[in-house]
Amino acid sequence: MVDYVSLCRRVRKELGLTQEALARRLDVSASAVGFWESSTKSKRPLPDNLRRMRAEPLSAPLLAEIDVAIKQYEHHPHSKRYSEELRRELHIAVDTILDRGTDEVVKHVARELTRLAGKFGGPPDQPAPVAKHK
Repeated sequence: MVDYVSLCRRVRKELGLTQEALARRLDVSASAVGFWESSTKSKRPLPDNLRRMRAEPLSAPLLAEIDVAIKQYEHHPHSKRYSEELRRELHIAVDTILDRGTDEVVKHVARELTRLAGKFGGPPDQPAPVAKHK
C-alpha cells in the first residue's frame, strides 16, 4: 500500500518546492497539498493529480511509486463508487440549471459543486465564482 503522505512530501522535496509552489504547478489549492502531506487527514491526491506529478522531472523510483499509487487508486473499490456518485450529482446539477436556471438556482448549484469538489478532491481555497445567468 502506498503511503500518500510520504509520497507527496518526497515529490515536493525532490522538486525543491514549497507546498504553495507545488500547488501552482499541479493546478490545485495549497491547502490540498497540505492535506495530502498531513498524516492527520484522510485526503489523498486524485489520479489526475498523481498523473500531473508523474509529468514532473522526478527520479525513476519516485515515478514508479506514483504509477503504483495511480493503479491502487483506480482499482480501489470505493473509487468507482465515488466517481459514479460524483457523475450522478453533476448530471443532477446540470439538469437543474437547464430546467430552472434562475440566478438563485445557479448560486445553489455552484455551492453544491464547490461542496462536492471538497468532498472528492480536497477543499478549495475559496468558493467557485458564480457565473451570471442570462
